[in-house]
Amino acid sequence: MRRAFVTIAVAATLLGPRPGCAQEDAHAIYERQCHGCHAEHGADLARQKYKLENDVLSVARTGARVETLLRKHHGVSLTASETAALFTLFKSGIRWAGVYQRLCARCHDKAAGFARERLLLRDGQLVSRKDGAEVGELLKQHGGRSDEEISTLMEMLRYQLATDAKKPAR
Repeated sequence: MRRAFVTIAVAATLLGPRPGCAQEDAHAIYERQCHGCHAEHGADLARQKYKLENDVLSVARTGARVETLLRKHHGVSLTASETAALFTLFKSGIRWAGVYQRLCARCHDKAAGFARERLLLRDGQLVSRKDGAEVGELLKQHGGRSDEEISTLMEMLRYQLATDAKKPAR
């Protein structure tokens, strides 16, 4: 049973986002299951306390695999899909390297709220709800962003929209 749970969680994590398929809202899961003890956001927790090597997520301090930790972490019980959603968030948070927090958060607060309230996907393009402007172009004009930072921000903002449990998948 344990092996099946891990296999499903790992497979869902490796498959990642699938166009047209709603994903679990990792932010909502984290808020519900983890935030009572961990004040930082999920991606921040991952960057601060985990490491990702060869697609294996482990606790930086102890080397314990995060999948093992989550199976028996202070009485928290997660489904396979919740675990997969958190793994995706944690791995993505490490890859995103805090670019949004460093460049955007002081003016735009949390990435999930910003993306879900102010952006949308229209014909595959990430655009502003306010005026329909293409976000990649806005970021280029916003100043001081490298192409790599813009690419990271675009990936991260798309993820925020793809995992919004309040909206149907498009």
